[in-house]
Amino acid sequence: MTNDQQIDVSIIIPVYNDERFIAECIDSARKQKDIMLEIICIDDGSTDRSADVIRQKTAIDSRVQLIQQENAGPGPARNRGMDVAHGRYVAFLDSDDFYLDEDALQRMMRFADEHALGMTGAKFYLYTDGTLTWKENHLGYRGLSYDGRIYDHQKDLQKLKRGFTAFLFSLAMLRKYHIEFPANLRNEDPVFIVKASYYAKKIALIDVNLYACRKYPRKNRNESERAAASILAGSREIITFAADHDLHELVQAEMDSLDFDWSDLILHFLNPSILRDLLAVYRIAQEYDRSYRFMTLERIMKMVRLSCQRSDELSASFRNLISSGTSFYLYGAGVIAKYVWEYLSNKQSTNRIKSILVSEKRDNPPTFHGIPVIAFDEAAELSEDDVILVAVGAGYIREVVQKLRTAGMHRIVTLSVTDKKILGQAFMKFES
Repeated sequence: MTNDQQIDVSIIIPVYNDERFIAECIDSARKQKDIMLEIICIDDGSTDRSADVIRQKTAIDSRVQLIQQENAGPGPARNRGMDVAHGRYVAFLDSDDFYLDEDALQRMMRFADEHALGMTGAKFYLYTDGTLTWKENHLGYRGLSYDGRIYDHQKDLQKLKRGFTAFLFSLAMLRKYHIEFPANLRNEDPVFIVKASYYAKKIALIDVNLYACRKYPRKNRNESERAAASILAGSREIITFAADHDLHELVQAEMDSLDFDWSDLILHFLNPSILRDLLAVYRIAQEYDRSYRFMTLERIMKMVRLSCQRSDELSASFRNLISSGTSFYLYGAGVIAKYVWEYLSNKQSTNRIKSILVSEKRDNPPTFHGIPVIAFDEAAELSEDDVILVAVGAGYIREVVQKLRTAGMHRIVTLSVTDKKILGQAFMKFES
């Protein structure tokens, strides 16, 4: 191995049971040209032949290293790699992914050196069934330019929470500020990139095809109590860091993420420990800015006041709407909205639906079972006191609720995962 000063980039690859892809992954790193590399593979307790495949690569290329440890998760594996790294810069490559342009890291390093950057990013692609697709918005920001302009973290990229594998990081910066990955099952990478981008301050994106993220069927890591707890732990760390450093947009973005992206999962696996963490997050946000609302916690408090509804019952907000006799608008014309209509039909209460609201009329019929279907933007009859029941898929809830809020609507009822399951089961029974 060459001395420390000669290593430009340390590529860190956490590996867990990826014998199918690890050889291609390592080879893509080995092909990076005109740059001094070390390729550090951390075998995180694999039970397949991953370690054997890596050993074959170490035998033919001295730049490839194998370090084995008991299973601890991707975060601790990456931290182990950073501990032993010798490069001026560090890059992270997942073991089922691969690099694209063979001069990508060299060009990123040269740009980082020229502009004294702590973080330099490049293009990120999805690789599905042999086809590459540039994921233009993979950082969560529209309109970013990959022309080398330098973005200011505070003004331009305060909400940056994703895409760490498409960046080159200064190892000296990471070590100076003790930036590591938390030992979470999920949500470990946003914590890392939030801190790294803050301390990097200036960040650039260049027109280099760096990263291919392989998309294929895999086990859902979210469906567990441990996953829910780790997601919340990551969010708590992000919100604490953001509040401590006066990153208002980041606090809001992470609170929204808990409310819209993760609330159903958290509520499904709710336990006393998760509830304590939710309360802690709420206190942190309130101490920073008392205007923050935390709808997930509000939903839980309603459940508590109503004797903590069992998981096999409809949520308090939906039951209260149904039992109140109040007329309301139904937002959505898809499968979930049909579940709601069928449920109300069997209670002979469909006359309480004033209209069905949709984002766009497009192929929707003018009426549904005699109820008018209208585009929300054209619903001149709406007032801020009207109740709107949102019956859309999980991927659209956040967008719809934000749209309603922007329009001044505040009496918004959403369906929980359990609500949808119960209504769906009832619908199947009615259909049969």
